[in-house]
Amino acid sequence: MAVLTGLRRKELRELTWSDLDLSKGTLRVRIDVGKAKREDVIPLHRQAVGELAAAKPANAEPGERVFKTMPTIQTFYKDLERARGSWISEAQNDAEQQSRRKSTFLTKVDGEGRVVDLHAMRTTLGTNLALHGVTRGGRSSLLIPHPPGRWH
Repeated sequence: MAVLTGLRRKELRELTWSDLDLSKGTLRVRIDVGKAKREDVIPLHRQAVGELAAAKPANAEPGERVFKTMPTIQTFYKDLERARGSWISEAQNDAEQQSRRKSTFLTKVDGEGRVVDLHAMRTTLGTNLALHGVTRGGRSSLLIPHPPGRWH
């Protein structure tokens, strides 16, 4: 969800079902939660909308947190290792499996020295927004905390 929304750990941890409007495909970052100390409404990627809709309990209360727990970075890295192991084991043949083992796909640091962490996921979101035509100002308003009332 961090890659698809660009939210920080605290913003993800504090997200409630009332902050989501899945029919409009938007997410609200409340003024008391976001680093910018302002309310922001963020458009959601259709994949995020689908995953959130599937995860929402039928009896979810508006003030109930979307994510009951927030994994530590150590847990995230262990999950990354497990995902890499699964990806390698799903290879169709020995040659493909060997190729996957040599790859740095789903590793903490890739072959170019890029590190996977929460901030890197925000950077990835910024890149994806740019690739889809979102202006620099639009990307800034979503990713950079500006004081309330300051225009980009």
